[in-house]
Amino acid sequence: MYYSDEDTEQFLRGKATKPNGKKSASHYLYALVSRERENLDIINTTVDETEVIKLYPQFTVGKRIDFSGQVSFSSFISIGEKRNKTADNRLKLKSLMDAIDNAIASDFALDMRRFKISDDKTDEYSFSVILKTEVDCYYNDDVLPGENYKGIFRATCIIINVSRSEWGRLDGKYDFEGIKYFKYEEVLKAQNGRFKGLCKIAEIDPRDKIGAFFIPVRVTSKEFPYDRIPAGGFCIQGVNVDFNKGRVKLKSMNTSQKERHFGSGIG
Repeated sequence: MYYSDEDTEQFLRGKATKPNGKKSASHYLYALVSRERENLDIINTTVDETEVIKLYPQFTVGKRIDFSGQVSFSSFISIGEKRNKTADNRLKLKSLMDAIDNAIASDFALDMRRFKISDDKTDEYSFSVILKTEVDCYYNDDVLPGENYKGIFRATCIIINVSRSEWGRLDGKYDFEGIKYFKYEEVLKAQNGRFKGLCKIAEIDPRDKIGAFFIPVRVTSKEFPYDRIPAGGFCIQGVNVDFNKGRVKLKSMNTSQKERHFGSGIG
């Protein structure tokens, strides 16, 4: 090495003593560089842990169930001189989705044993999450004011049974009460704020290729929510009228569909 001043060279020679008593300037310089790299790695690791969301292995402890049947829901007419067709249509579709939720809840409540994933009778405290992942519904919208709309629906759902043992197995960090849908590009931009990671819920060949449902993984553990077990022992989460067409398809029936499902007297 070239030294611009003699004092620096003398300082290096004084620090270059190895444990065996021999002197090696290159050994001393290598040790300095190694320590600097270690410090840099620590800094980079700290930055990564605070800014990057961790992706956990897919959650596969769920049971896919398809619900289907007929629904009937109220027709709404705007009050006042001016009609807002967009608002009317949105209100109609929200009422339709509520009717679908009610139909799913009724079917689930009638035969909960069939939908349970586990028969662990030692675990009396548990609740189920009915996660709607896809909904298709064709409905008859040719009705008179005050009459009910009628429709035929099919909802693909994943049933997640959250028992105390399952809660404990995951260290109380999986937020089953706050399952969220994320587009994949949103996951890449996610910041580590309220939770430290996301666990994708496994689906069988979903139509939607741009996003998925994730369970947020908290930084700290929480106790099993004994005081928040929903009425009936289950809650419905998942898609609503704002989801993309890959997840939700709500369409009015054509004439042949009306006749096939409800007879020629309708429409």
